[in-house]
Amino acid sequence: IPMTLFVSAASISLAVILALLGALGRLSKSPLFYGPATFYISLFRGVPLLVQIFIWYLALPQVKLPGLFPEGIVIPSVPAGILALGACYGAYMTETFRAGIQSISKGQTEAALALGMSHSQVLRRVILPQALRVVIPPIGNEFITMTKDSSLVSTMSVWELLYRSSKIGRQYFRNFETLIIAAVFYWIMTIILQYLQSKLEAYMARGDR
Repeated sequence: IPMTLFVSAASISLAVILALLGALGRLSKSPLFYGPATFYISLFRGVPLLVQIFIWYLALPQVKLPGLFPEGIVIPSVPAGILALGACYGAYMTETFRAGIQSISKGQTEAALALGMSHSQVLRRVILPQALRVVIPPIGNEFITMTKDSSLVSTMSVWELLYRSSKIGRQYFRNFETLIIAAVFYWIMTIILQYLQSKLEAYMARGDR
């Protein structure tokens, strides 16, 4: 369970950073930022997550770069799983962040600029705090989904919940019992995360009340 939660938390942290950068790129009028952001979203949303996991863990070691990676780009299983989950979910969450930022009226930006704030100050002090309140529910749902999808890293022999239950089940010929126990633990974690999400939503909405 700790490994499952660690992979999920690290992946969602990476996904939030990538999603924020991707959303800002999508909202930018510069082709230097808009183009890479659009390509990133299209690529990672168009390839199945399991394929992405295998690419990070199995395909990159075959990419040899003389001088930098003469023996291939070898990434350990846990970091490879975090990168795969974070990059994939970051692409999906980019549109969520973009919608949250665009939900803030332009009048607030104009008012902040009229008060003498710079564009970066408007983004940090006016836009993002309000947009964060809007995107908290979908981000919480993505985190819960990622906690369950973290079971896919068991294909890389990461010792998380599904890998342990499958290994012990095969060892003692008790696959039914061990997989049911794993399913119950996933369910319990989902219930706890849903409760924490509701508390966070209530805290972020205190300004409206």
